[in-house]
Amino acid sequence: WLEMGPGQRGKEETMRKLTWIVMGLFILVNVIIILSQATGPFFDEGIYATAGLRNFDGHGFGDGYLVWFAGSLLWPTIAGIGYTFAGLVGIRLFALFFIASSYVLTVETTKLWFGPKAALGTAIAMGVSGSVLSLAHLGVYDVPAVLGIAVAFWATTKFILSQNRKWLPILAFSYVFAFLSKYPSGLMIVPI
Repeated sequence: WLEMGPGQRGKEETMRKLTWIVMGLFILVNVIIILSQATGPFFDEGIYATAGLRNFDGHGFGDGYLVWFAGSLLWPTIAGIGYTFAGLVGIRLFALFFIASSYVLTVETTKLWFGPKAALGTAIAMGVSGSVLSLAHLGVYDVPAVLGIAVAFWATTKFILSQNRKWLPILAFSYVFAFLSKYPSGLMIVPI
């Protein structure tokens, strides 16, 4: 970076700022959607919140929720915490936190591999993606799995580029976190 001319550094700095503006707009749009409470709970959101609240009462396993979805009681517990503090808005704010964190880590991983121009393109593509937008304000068990995979890819990249083994426990923990959130995410071990 120090070997670049001032013009090149200026362009990269501009791209970096634009990237953060795009990501900030994505988060703002989702906060507005969440706080507007334009929709009631999606069917799955209701199941996860109920499972989380029942888990707090000691009935999470006995009620058989684990046969309803392919994941542990990790997300239902988080959803129950969100519901306890702020109802459906609380659950959805947790979802936004997980997806926004995933978004930032994916953009940062892209920047590490391909540079700031590709990172800006990734931020724009993810910011207008219907899948990413909907996950950011729906409290479903996919959101912690997405975060776990994003952290795993980021930690893998950091490990490869630095050859420092301190990234391996982070990679392992985040992969297990994703797997416990949604069991099919275990298949992501192949690209990781």
